[in-house]
Amino acid sequence: MVEKIDSDITRVYVIGDIHGRLDLLDQMIDKICSDMIERGGKGLTVTLGDYIDRGPDSRGVLERLAHSPFATPYVALKGNHETLLEMFLRDPTFGPDWRRLGGLETLNSYGVPVASLMVGKGYEAAAEQLKTLVPPSILSFSAR
Repeated sequence: MVEKIDSDITRVYVIGDIHGRLDLLDQMIDKICSDMIERGGKGLTVTLGDYIDRGPDSRGVLERLAHSPFATPYVALKGNHETLLEMFLRDPTFGPDWRRLGGLETLNSYGVPVASLMVGKGYEAAAEQLKTLVPPSILSFSAR
């Protein structure tokens, strides 16, 4: 992540609402890399949050972004979906709210069974299991 933004930046790439679509994120990473090679100069990439939920590979998106995959310096902002995930891990009673916004897809991407959650049960067990599967570095990369 970027601590200080360079004043010589010639362009900024901004990506929002990835929502578990690692396939599309990888396309954007490739396009940014190609553009930097073709045009040169100094760039900055900013992701606007909402990395998880809805799409099939929230886990892959978080893992990719946590390792700063761009050909530029990188700033990661946290979105409401990441905030809901954190709230769910602290207090599983937020599960129904997170579920309505795509949380089941994120849980599924980590291999957490979601059948009981679909009928409104088992949130505490799911939160405990997810805590064991998500490394703290993955949860904190967008908080820097």
